[in-house]
Amino acid sequence: MIPSKQIVVRQFVENLLPTELIRDDPAFKRDGLPDDLYAGHPGVITDATPQHVLVDWVGLEDMYISFATGTSVYYQGGPIHEMSVISKEE
Repeated sequence: MIPSKQIVVRQFVENLLPTELIRDDPAFKRDGLPDDLYAGHPGVITDATPQHVLVDWVGLEDMYISFATGTSVYYQGGPIHEMSVISKEE
C-alpha cells in the first residue's frame, strides 16, 4: 500500500495485484492489453493525480496500461492499495 504522501511523480513502485487477477480481468484485456504485468512488476509514477494515478510499468511504457489506465485512491487523502513503494535499485 502507498500512503497518500508518497503518491508523487517519479516515485518507484511495484504492482501488488495478483498476477492471475490481472490476466483474468476483462478490463485488462480491453484494447489488447498485455498480460505481461505481474505481481511485483516495477514502475514509476508519472501522474500523481489522486483520481487517476498513472505508472510507467517497466517494459510496458508504450502500452495502454502505462499511459491511460490509472489507479485511484480509495478516499481523499487515502492510500493506494494496489501498489507498494520500492527503491530505485529494486
